[in-house]
Amino acid sequence: MTADEFQTSVRATSEGVLAALKAEGPKTAWDLKIEMKAPHTLLHLALGLLMAEGRVVLKPEGYTYLVEPAAPTVP
Repeated sequence: MTADEFQTSVRATSEGVLAALKAEGPKTAWDLKIEMKAPHTLLHLALGLLMAEGRVVLKPEGYTYLVEPAAPTVP
């Protein structure tokens, strides 16, 4: 896998996370991993990207994290 393919994979996974949250609301990282059949590391890279971009909020939940869409900002 090339670097570009890897980045495309991380971006596609992050978009899948956002779509799942939009459709069904907050989910744990574990639930997203199972539902998306995403490799653990790839999912966590995607979550980190989304968190850095301010698009999701992560909160500790037991042994995993609750993933919530970030509140929209009003200009």
